[in-house]
Amino acid sequence: MKKQTLLLVLLFGIIFAIAGCKKDNDSSSARLQGRWNLSNFTYEHYIDGKLIPPDPSTSHGTTTSAIVFEGNKYIVYDEEGDIEEQGTFTLRGDIISVKNHQMTLSLPLKWNGNDEFSMSNKYDISIKNKEYEVITSTYSRQK
Repeated sequence: MKKQTLLLVLLFGIIFAIAGCKKDNDSSSARLQGRWNLSNFTYEHYIDGKLIPPDPSTSHGTTTSAIVFEGNKYIVYDEEGDIEEQGTFTLRGDIISVKNHQMTLSLPLKWNGNDEFSMSNKYDISIKNKEYEVITSTYSRQK
């Protein structure tokens, strides 16, 4: 009888712990809901850990204008207002995972106050030369 009571208490404890974690995740996603306009885009190229000045003849811009988060879905719009990309997302702590066309990409998300966040990604080009690119996009909440 004591074993059954102990197992029952343990089971309820696990259920409440899982339910509590899900609620935290939902509140993080709620903060992200709505339209976010691209306010800054940076491209950096490194070789051997040193920042390489950009080539003035090469454009490293983006056509992305805004992201809209609604429920667990996201839509990326280009500068003309056309859909550039869409899919689903999850937010766990400070990591956003976006999924589209059977591909999932997880990025660190950094909040810069309540109405702005940044996402960065590092792309390795050559491990031998320690060459990589860092792309950072900053978004501001549309008011």
